[in-house]
Amino acid sequence: MKNKLINLNKYKTSKGYLYKYVDNKSDFFNKFGEVYFNLINKNKKSDWIFHKKNQCLMSVINGKIKFEFLSKGNKIQKVILSRKKNYKLLILPKKTWFRFIGLESNSILVNLIDNKHQDQEVIKKDAI
Repeated sequence: MKNKLINLNKYKTSKGYLYKYVDNKSDFFNKFGEVYFNLINKNKKSDWIFHKKNQCLMSVINGKIKFEFLSKGNKIQKVILSRKKNYKLLILPKKTWFRFIGLESNSILVNLIDNKHQDQEVIKKDAI
């Protein structure tokens, strides 16, 4: 499977908005393992991350974040996500190198993975 971007729905309510993330009937949903929320400060980068077994379902719930991932041929592809302007789900299949960079203060990323986190399942590097 390749990396995918999927539009997510938001619904106006009398008190604001309801943002839908994922449900278990979605075509791309495999199973629930764990959900993480990463708070990323402006201009800060994560390490490069590689999940051996887990698919990542990621979205930005606050701020703006740039995602970088390696495609075939080791070319870096980029996508910028924001809840306000670009509310989407980024699907990264297992065995994909990726990292993220905060573009605004207090940006928050939500990430749903297929299995409970295990240190030996993840490889992290400062640079690739």
